[in-house]
Amino acid sequence: MTAAPAFRIERRGGVAEVVLDRADRRNPLDYAAVIELNGHLADLDADASVGAILLRGEGSGFCSGGDLK
Repeated sequence: MTAAPAFRIERRGGVAEVVLDRADRRNPLDYAAVIELNGHLADLDADASVGAILLRGEGSGFCSGGDLK
């Protein structure tokens, strides 16, 4: 069983920040996380009030890559 990916979406004016929030594991992505992330990005892209999307990882690293667990 795969742990549910954790994303936070924060908005400041026209900027939407998508934060990978699994810092304890350096924010790895598995297939389900990529699908979820694509959904968040598509929703934000379709929102006319969003002028920019910032993608970042919580903690000391952006993303450790594929979640092999």
